[in-house]
Amino acid sequence: MTITCLMMTHGRPYLVNESLHSFLRQEPIPGVRCEMLILNDCPEQVLEFDHPSVRVLNYQTPFTDVSVKQNHAISLLCGEWVAYWDDDDIWMPWRLRMSWEFARTMKARAVKQARAWYVENNMIKTRPYNLFFGSALFSRDYYVECGGATRNEPADKTAWTNMMGQCCAAIMDPSPVETYFLYRWGGPGVHDSAPAGLLQNRATNEERHRVFRQRTLASSLFQPGAIRLTPHWKRDYEADVRQAIAAGKGELT
Repeated sequence: MTITCLMMTHGRPYLVNESLHSFLRQEPIPGVRCEMLILNDCPEQVLEFDHPSVRVLNYQTPFTDVSVKQNHAISLLCGEWVAYWDDDDIWMPWRLRMSWEFARTMKARAVKQARAWYVENNMIKTRPYNLFFGSALFSRDYYVECGGATRNEPADKTAWTNMMGQCCAAIMDPSPVETYFLYRWGGPGVHDSAPAGLLQNRATNEERHRVFRQRTLASSLFQPGAIRLTPHWKRDYEADVRQAIAAGKGELT
């Protein structure tokens, strides 16, 4: 049995390095093979990384609709179970083990956490209750049966809504020490895949992609050509979580 950690990325290898490092730090799950699939559709960049548990696919033609990109990857390229693995967030080492154990206990075909550590410009602010689709683990077949992501709508949100509608999904409300998802906001290149104003104006995925791609290519952080990934964390996020718990931030809502 395989869990595929799906990272869809476009022009942000400096974020991929941290997200990939989160995967490489994951605790093993007995009887389960965990792999990472990095799907890069930025033709100006070729990402390279050699590891038996990591697949890197470089597409020469960008997907203009992230929902189509996500449906393509999950239905054709992933193992029996899939974990969202956004390129701009961080996961604690117990993410896969805990979500898999919860899914088995609840006999659920899709699970996610209701809380995440909210990180703004590298500072943990709180542990709010929110949607946090990026924490989800789900059966590939269940995703397909429920219709996947809705075209030209937010990919993760609509996919989760469609799965929840079939009553085989479960949500866990973790304690501070169980919370495995660090949702990062602010800082260079983080969470700019839905540029300001477009979500509020009900922009299509194609419109979001067009603006995001223009900003990505114009960014001072963008470097074309072949890029060998160097997985690492820029700071000790596990220590940040321990300090947030000690400071009582984990109990804020």
